[in-house]
Amino acid sequence: MKHKHVACLVTTAGGIEEDFIKCLGKTYLADFSLDGADLRRRGMNRIGNLVVPNDNYCKFEDWLTPILDAMLAEQKANGHVWTPSSFIRRLGKEIDNEESVYYWAYKVNTTVSPVRTAELEAERYSRFLSCVDRRLYWRYGLFSFVQVARSNSGHRWRHPSPE
Repeated sequence: MKHKHVACLVTTAGGIEEDFIKCLGKTYLADFSLDGADLRRRGMNRIGNLVVPNDNYCKFEDWLTPILDAMLAEQKANGHVWTPSSFIRRLGKEIDNEESVYYWAYKVNTTVSPVRTAELEAERYSRFLSCVDRRLYWRYGLFSFVQVARSNSGHRWRHPSPE
């Protein structure tokens, strides 16, 4: 991305979120076979072969919430409707960390597109919105260059707090 070898990036919302989380706190290389339930009891989460402390999710929420507030204010002030791609671009601008793929996508002006519809992306990030007034309104629709059918399987979210 940094060297402009990517024209467009199509990825999952989880991959986007995890990129930012890795920039805000330590992530540890581990093993795919670690027991996720055991890790959660100990305050950690497994992402493939990586282990992420729960606190990193809190750091992510602390970083993201003011950005969402600013985006909502911009939306109310000028009627801007955020798309998943423009949302990701904004986060790439805000992260200011060269270790982020989305920082470099912002810097070199490369489009990033989640593979799901805007509606599903809004659901993905709605857990960070504590009240209706903070909700961002997304333009609904499929991206013109990616056609993805909605899956009945849904998306499993790894909740950051141990139960």
